[in-house]
Amino acid sequence: MKKRAYIFYSGIIIAGLIVAFFAGRKMAYNDPPAAATNVRTAQTVKETESVSGYWLKLEDDVIVIYEENKKNIIAETDIHSADCSERDRKLLKTGIYMEDIDQLFKFLQSHTS
Repeated sequence: MKKRAYIFYSGIIIAGLIVAFFAGRKMAYNDPPAAATNVRTAQTVKETESVSGYWLKLEDDVIVIYEENKKNIIAETDIHSADCSERDRKLLKTGIYMEDIDQLFKFLQSHTS
């Protein structure tokens, strides 16, 4: 082929890559998260609205999440005390208070990674 054809086809390929890059970038920033990560039922909405804070405590070497009143268990995690630092273990024995669900998830996520 001639030199002109190589330049023409190279330009077409580069233009296609640029279009694909910007289209992919736009889709990545505009798409909502997958439905599985945003699952909320009426029961979970009621629970999160009624609970204003959470307590994390160690029970049987596992972290347990309580409502603000420290009586009702919300969930038992699979996080063992061995996965926590010595400082966190001492705090979890007496209980750690989390003001909202975001703080709770950040704490749990930092101890599951």
